[in-house]
Amino acid sequence: MAANNPQRLLCVLVTIAALSSPGNTTEANEEPPVVVTKYGKLEGKKVSVKGTAKPVYNYLGIPFAKPPIGPLRFTAPQAAEAWTGTREATSQPPGCLQDGAAAEALKELIAFDFVPSKSSEDCLYLNVYTPVGPKDKNKRLPVMVWIHGGGFVIGSASLYDGTSLAAYEDVVVVAIQYRLGMLGFLSTGDEHLPGNWGMFDQVAALKWVQENIENFGGDPGLVTIFGESAGAFSVSFHLVSPLSSGLFHRAISESGTALIKLGMHPDPKSMALIIANASGCDTDDSREIVDCLKKLSEEELLNITKPPQAILSVVVDGVFLRGEVGQLLEAKEVNSVPYLLGVNNQECGWMLAKMLNPPGWEEGMDRETVESMLRNMSLMSEDFLKLTIDEYMGDVQDKARIRDLHLELMGDVFMLVPTVQFARFHRDAGNAVFLYEFQHRPSVYGNSRPDFVMSDHSDELGFVFGAPFWNNDIKLLGNATEEELALSRTVMSYWANFARKGDPNGEGLVLWPRYDHNEGYMQLDLKQEAGRKLKEHRVKFHAELQKQQSSKKRVNHLHPVVRIEDGFLRGEQQEVEGTPRAVFGYIGIPFAAPPVGPLRFAPPKKPQPWTGILNVTSHPPMCLQKLRKRLEPFPVPASEDCLYLSVYTPVRPSQQNISLPVMVWIHGGAFILGKSSSFSGAALAGFGNVVVVIIQYRISVAGFLSTGDEYARGNFGFLDQLAALQWVQKNIREFGGNQGMVTLFGQSVGSLSVSLHMLSPLSTGLFHQAILESGSSLMPGLVPPVPTQLADEVAQIAGCNCTQSQLLLRCLSIKSKEEMAEITVRLNELYQLIPALIVDGYFLPDNPWKMFQNRQFQQIPILVGVTTEELIGSLVHPEKIILSNWEAGINREQIQEKINQFIKPLFGEENAGLIFDEYFEDVNDSDTLKDRYLDLFGDVFITIPTLRAAQFYKDAGNPVFLYEFQHRASYYEQRIPQFKRAPHAAELSFVFGGPFIPAFNVLLGDMTEGEKNLSKLMMSYWASFAWNRNPNRNDLPVWPMNNDSGKYMQFNLALQIGNNLKNDKLKFWSNKPPKIIAKILV
Repeated sequence: MAANNPQRLLCVLVTIAALSSPGNTTEANEEPPVVVTKYGKLEGKKVSVKGTAKPVYNYLGIPFAKPPIGPLRFTAPQAAEAWTGTREATSQPPGCLQDGAAAEALKELIAFDFVPSKSSEDCLYLNVYTPVGPKDKNKRLPVMVWIHGGGFVIGSASLYDGTSLAAYEDVVVVAIQYRLGMLGFLSTGDEHLPGNWGMFDQVAALKWVQENIENFGGDPGLVTIFGESAGAFSVSFHLVSPLSSGLFHRAISESGTALIKLGMHPDPKSMALIIANASGCDTDDSREIVDCLKKLSEEELLNITKPPQAILSVVVDGVFLRGEVGQLLEAKEVNSVPYLLGVNNQECGWMLAKMLNPPGWEEGMDRETVESMLRNMSLMSEDFLKLTIDEYMGDVQDKARIRDLHLELMGDVFMLVPTVQFARFHRDAGNAVFLYEFQHRPSVYGNSRPDFVMSDHSDELGFVFGAPFWNNDIKLLGNATEEELALSRTVMSYWANFARKGDPNGEGLVLWPRYDHNEGYMQLDLKQEAGRKLKEHRVKFHAELQKQQSSKKRVNHLHPVVRIEDGFLRGEQQEVEGTPRAVFGYIGIPFAAPPVGPLRFAPPKKPQPWTGILNVTSHPPMCLQKLRKRLEPFPVPASEDCLYLSVYTPVRPSQQNISLPVMVWIHGGAFILGKSSSFSGAALAGFGNVVVVIIQYRISVAGFLSTGDEYARGNFGFLDQLAALQWVQKNIREFGGNQGMVTLFGQSVGSLSVSLHMLSPLSTGLFHQAILESGSSLMPGLVPPVPTQLADEVAQIAGCNCTQSQLLLRCLSIKSKEEMAEITVRLNELYQLIPALIVDGYFLPDNPWKMFQNRQFQQIPILVGVTTEELIGSLVHPEKIILSNWEAGINREQIQEKINQFIKPLFGEENAGLIFDEYFEDVNDSDTLKDRYLDLFGDVFITIPTLRAAQFYKDAGNPVFLYEFQHRASYYEQRIPQFKRAPHAAELSFVFGGPFIPAFNVLLGDMTEGEKNLSKLMMSYWASFAWNRNPNRNDLPVWPMNNDSGKYMQFNLALQIGNNLKNDKLKFWSNKPPKIIAKILV
């Protein structure tokens, strides 16, 4: 042990005895020290520290670059200008521009007595502390260049006095400054503001050292860079930067490396937009943002960053940093120098904990609070979050113990694990590495910190810099113990030895093992002791966690920010397997005001803008409907507040001038069910290189009640869809979408809705091609016999005994949200399909049948199709049609009964017999009867209306591409084994790339390779249609246009071309339009 060495103990005791001696300064008759640098002469001051008479010469506030002001704001540092005469270098320089209140708050947390320096843009200065006098021309001592911490937003060189380290260890200490916050790290991710100016400042300071340090007695060939917190991050960034190569020869990181979570921002442009907005620079053009910010005063810049508007840090700029740090380390693209690094044993014990934790955390925390904090900080994905909490907290219930374990977890995630990982990478690249854990709680904090606090973040600094011996501008608050004096001497010796020879070991010191594959490290406490495998069980846990994430090909959840008309949005990178590009989701964006209160039964209104950044990473509540007990990838509640959409895009906000096709999806569900959370556009966006928008709209009572007059015209759900399309036109450019290339697509009543928008004059110009999957507005049951049908039924259910429109709406307006939910569920029990459409002369001028016959629809390309068994999966109440003993078969009499009950009212007595004969003549086999029965109902309600619409479109000259989806997915084997063909909606998991979205495994299971290939093909066709108004592409099998050839694509595991899809049935039904009846299939 160090304290047990007799010579070292004597040295320490002599030091202690000398502490009462006053520090020496330049005597009155002594000439002040002067050195000559490349840029001119500097006059410093001679000082001393406690415990030694050895003088140190301090040269403070030396400019190493031109002041980065005026036209030099947001530019790389330029070499300092030479001066004439002798420049005084005896006062601390101003720190770089920062929030003074934050610096004062820091002072309350540390045990140093100092006067915070003023801050200024003119701040590129450094301090030199050297034991070499101006007359000692031949000395060449190791140089230690200090990079201060402060989260890249606060800090300065004046907070650190290098005098003790210089005096006791015979080294030259240089403390540098660099631009902070937006001035140092703001980036637009392009040539206009590439960012990393703070890092370029550090490089400029290191170049100054190479040019000038010999004049101070330093050896430019023996430079160690060292730093703590953000300074430690900086050191590790220099280890992987080609710009820093050759400028230093050792490196020390105290509490931090560039592998820290949240240490780099993947989308700098989004942060720049937030800063620009806060500054009044209302533009998203990078050049304009820079020009605007250059005009602001220092005071205006400070006001923008109080409190910080955005987290700014180092970015991949291709110059200072050429790639993600982890990737550079894996490729061993590092500067090969010895590296000493470590952590304190409770990195989040006090200082960081007070910043991050909620009020009252000191008294204890519960698991829910911990879970909420971790989730809000986006430190890990949801499924691994619970694993991590279980690992650290097990079944602990005691709140004080949970608090302590939470502090340990935060310290491990932020500091310990990234430090060990970086140490391993650097070791494996063939470099000498030395690891430590600092374990001593400084006695000067006494009762100012709770007893549970151990060695907190930055607690080692006073020992590294010899704070107990300071006697100048900055002093230690309180007195160190004798043991602490010895510890400080020991730590300074280890650090200086490392600076001298790349190894911390020396005479009288406990042997510090090299961090090789035995993973030895040093425990720095009042007594030093070597250890092995620092917190091995925790490090192993996090390594396994990362391995699981990697094996599941999970993304590192990035959180890009975009600015739209109503405010800023923070999204999240999506999880997609095998996609050639990253995809970002903005899930749950409000496109209209909540339709509640006075907006219940009213057209959608524009949403209120918001301040700050709106997190859009969770699926929104679905519109009012019955909650079904079924497996869901994203279960959500039902609410009236449901007018949200989600955007999935492969475009980062920083990627300007990208303009991709947009595909807007409208869900189905008979206007009774359905929600956006049943879909993810991530795979289609990633594989198809398109922007996908998935919208919600009011359904059932809220969406389609009409009083038949101006008080509630109806069609609110369709107007919601219209509002979403208008939102796309205004905002989709911010997500990389082209508002002039919008494809509207939907399935079932979503497809029906698409065809209605082709008829509505209000939708003209809002989309440019359409995809109809299993539905059109020619479907029976869409239009009620009287507009007030739903209103009359709702009035009865709700107990609103009034027929006058105003009174009915007033009665419904005072119903609670719970009552409206119950009313909705009860109404939905009465319908298979809500008769949603009111011919109001506004959204729709006339009956869809007449408009089709008159060709009053948009002339745009159409992709349209059906599945082979449309009835199955299309019914909200299937028990009305599918017999309970279906497996036993069905006979002709039962079929006749169902035709009389459901088909005859639609097509009349005169057609009932013809219909029966068309489908069942001469058929007695039970299996064939079942198939024909399903065909009949599927044809009547979905297939024929869809194909009939396609016929109208192509007869009018619209390009039409027709398909039939025939594959029965493997997951249906367990779900509906009694039905053997492709049911209604069978294509959806293929169109949306379900096999490639891990969250949908709960529904789809393990799909086969053939099914995955089919999904890729369908995504390619759908995306190609969005790109080219034609699904064909050179690398895809040809899909013939249907217009003249009658050919269509048969989607199965093997693609085939078919001819004249169901032409015989189309002819049969051509002269049998359905009647308008109140209800179908009930």
